[in-house]
Amino acid sequence: MLSVSKLYLDSEDGRMPAYQLPAKLRPHRLARIPPAPSL
Repeated sequence: MLSVSKLYLDSEDGRMPAYQLPAKLRPHRLARIPPAPSL
C-alpha cells in the first residue's frame, strides 16, 4: 500500500493510471481524489 501512497503523492492531479496500480487494486479503483496541497 505504500507504493500506492507514493503514486498519489507524486501525481500532479491525483490521477493514478490503472497500469501503475498493484494488480489487486486495479478492479477496485472508484474515484479520483485531488492531491493534497503542497506546503
